[in-house]
Amino acid sequence: TGALHMGHALNDTLQDILIRWKRMQGFETLWQPGQDHAGIATQNVVEREILAKEGKTRHDLGREELIKRIWEWKGQYGDRILKQLQAMGASCDWSRTRFTLDEGLSRAVRECFITLYNKKLIYRGNYIVNWCPRCRTALADDEVEHEERKGSLWHIRYPFSGHRTPTFGGQASDIDYLVVATTRPETMLGDVAVAVNPKDKRYKHLIGKMLMLPEVGREIPVIADNFVDPKFGTGCVKVTPAHDPNDFQMGLRHKLEQINVMNDDATMNDSVPEKYRGMKREVCRKHLVANLEAQGLLEKVEEHTNAVGHCYRCNTVIEPRLSLQWFVKMKPLAKKAIAATKTKKVKFFPKRWEKFYLSWLTEVRDWCISRQIWWGHRIPVWYCGASCPPIVLVETPKKCPKCGGADLHQDPDVLDTWFSSALWPFSSLGWPDKTEALKKFYPTSVLITDRGIIFFWVARMVMMGLELLKKEPFHHVYIHGTILDEFGQKMSKSKPETCIDPLDIIHKYGADALRYSLVLLATEGQDLKLAESKFETGRHFCNKLWNATRFAMLNLRTTDPDLRGAGIEHRTSGELSLADNWILNRLETVVATVNEDLENYRYFDASQSLYRFFWNEFCDWYLELIKSTVAGAPATQQTLYTVLEKFLRLAHPFLPFITEELWQSLVRQGVSIVVAEYPKPSKTIPFSKEAKEMAFLQEVIGAVRNLRGEHNVPPRQTIAAFVKIKSKPKQKILEHHQDYFKSLAQITDLQFISESQAPDQCALAVAGDVEIYVPSRELFDVEAEKMRVEKEIAKTRQDLQSVEKTLANKNFVERAPKEVVEKERNRLEGLREKLVKLESVSL
Repeated sequence: TGALHMGHALNDTLQDILIRWKRMQGFETLWQPGQDHAGIATQNVVEREILAKEGKTRHDLGREELIKRIWEWKGQYGDRILKQLQAMGASCDWSRTRFTLDEGLSRAVRECFITLYNKKLIYRGNYIVNWCPRCRTALADDEVEHEERKGSLWHIRYPFSGHRTPTFGGQASDIDYLVVATTRPETMLGDVAVAVNPKDKRYKHLIGKMLMLPEVGREIPVIADNFVDPKFGTGCVKVTPAHDPNDFQMGLRHKLEQINVMNDDATMNDSVPEKYRGMKREVCRKHLVANLEAQGLLEKVEEHTNAVGHCYRCNTVIEPRLSLQWFVKMKPLAKKAIAATKTKKVKFFPKRWEKFYLSWLTEVRDWCISRQIWWGHRIPVWYCGASCPPIVLVETPKKCPKCGGADLHQDPDVLDTWFSSALWPFSSLGWPDKTEALKKFYPTSVLITDRGIIFFWVARMVMMGLELLKKEPFHHVYIHGTILDEFGQKMSKSKPETCIDPLDIIHKYGADALRYSLVLLATEGQDLKLAESKFETGRHFCNKLWNATRFAMLNLRTTDPDLRGAGIEHRTSGELSLADNWILNRLETVVATVNEDLENYRYFDASQSLYRFFWNEFCDWYLELIKSTVAGAPATQQTLYTVLEKFLRLAHPFLPFITEELWQSLVRQGVSIVVAEYPKPSKTIPFSKEAKEMAFLQEVIGAVRNLRGEHNVPPRQTIAAFVKIKSKPKQKILEHHQDYFKSLAQITDLQFISESQAPDQCALAVAGDVEIYVPSRELFDVEAEKMRVEKEIAKTRQDLQSVEKTLANKNFVERAPKEVVEKERNRLEGLREKLVKLESVSL
């Protein structure tokens, strides 16, 4: 459709993270971009445009002119989506961009068709297909979307031959008609039988009798078939082989006639009585039901809910219709695909999608690959005017190889778009030629896609790769969720109010904010509800990254060559502060975590780890700890530089634009962060002892901060504190690093007291076995607090007396519901406990 949507934005962000990460690791990477010609969708767009502007249909223009117009449309809009992806930061190899109608790929499609045809895996035949009356083409089963709809179940009387006027109230042995229940009365005009279950005692004696088809006057037999469910409707089923897939199979079993009653636009054709010809199916239904009722042939109408198939492109109700089409035999192909997954050659992430994929392959039906449209790969089959066998060739034949005649015409249909898409992993690399690119990059490593096209695309690529190249097309398949609007509805261009345009978000928040917000929301394989406000998170993170780098730049002596490229191994722990050692420990931990998460396609976890490290540990703790000392501490400056530069490389796949900008400003040498080395996990995480010490300090500081928060102490207001610690080693840590404690907890006067001491009139904060006492006067107005507590004590006593009086009343205790009495007793206990606590407060 020529425009980027939010599903593309998520999908391509995940692919770009993967490709940038691998490229930075030193792998030779290939992320090859391309476009699908999207047969039905593209032709629909252009046809609607021509109809709106010129009032003409495709038939008015003719095949060649319409295709010319579509190519013009493709030239105008075809590259737009690629430019939009570039704006998002997708780092594909744009020089390799391919289009599924390129000559090379078209040749691959023809080669594939001929190969499968020669293996008898492609055949042509009259079968029931899903027909879209709007698009006027067949659709594959997977292209039909089913919706639950409330409708009706019409019970219609079919008289036995010789009983033109039904009688009522007869016994089962002498009934004049059978009652058939149907949800589509208009198709009865094509009925060729009525079927009952051979074990159904109600109708067993009627098998072989002849009925008279109402409104048509055609005699049809009563047949027996095990498919019929005796419990559905009346137990009698109308058989219309040309308009129902189950009836079609039943018709084959009983060698019944196939009568198609509709034209390709779902109007009634010449096979029906003249009065119904040309009517739309819905109009025919209305008139037919009215006529049946007038004749006394409509027994009753019931409400009925069933799943109605709709075209996935235009939402028109699908008509099952007998049609001459081309099919691919799927069972032999599916067998190989199933084996590839069961032998772990094709693995799914998350694993639960494997079962979903295998269940479809197990039950798969033959794939209808012909489409009655003009935009696409024309089926490479020619027919001879002398009725010779079909000619299947890669190139257009000049004469019939059997009779030598030149009266040839090509099959008018085109192939399903997914047929060419199924070849993408190797056709885009030059197959059927044995190119260097094909040799080097096939099989590919991983496919990242939405769950919605597991059947459309993933399974078909696997089947075609195994059949044509004897190798699976990729080893891993990562399935991400579908983007929904904030109310949980699937975003749809037919409902503009549900859509968020990625380009609008890029203009408002930035490409990095768009990407990072999507990944933060993309929990493993789950669908995600998306409102525009969610992109604030990504923007805030980018702002934090920018401001933290700005702070670093102001405090680094960037002219010093020692601040460029030195690693942890170039320093000794003695040169570094506890904060320096701790942040280096946390950095190496997050490096290991992010690499492991990306190895396992845990994008959400990796993005969360990056967020927590940078926002919470680096900014909230480390920068605050070093703020007052960094200017005069070269080792801390080195640490600050090392951590920030390494983090920019670590975050680059997620935030390509801002990390490139900041890295170039910070490093001032090096070509690009794109080809800089991705941080590797250390064999051992350094400074674990110092990390434990800092964790202890954070716990103590956090306890004091919580106490300040409970009493609404302003952030800049300093307080005094008494600290009691049972553990001597811990006390040494706190004494040695009390500057950190004082600075981050806003403490001016800090005293360590013995276990026997317990200061009066203090609020208490507890962190493990550490007790921190803060004088009450430091936290609040003591006199005002006394008045508040006394007032609270008085109110609690009053409430307590009221409950005691209620429970002392025997009438209440004996007559009130047990749960009410129990509730009052629980309230009594709660008030007593509250009073004890209030009276114990020392102020």
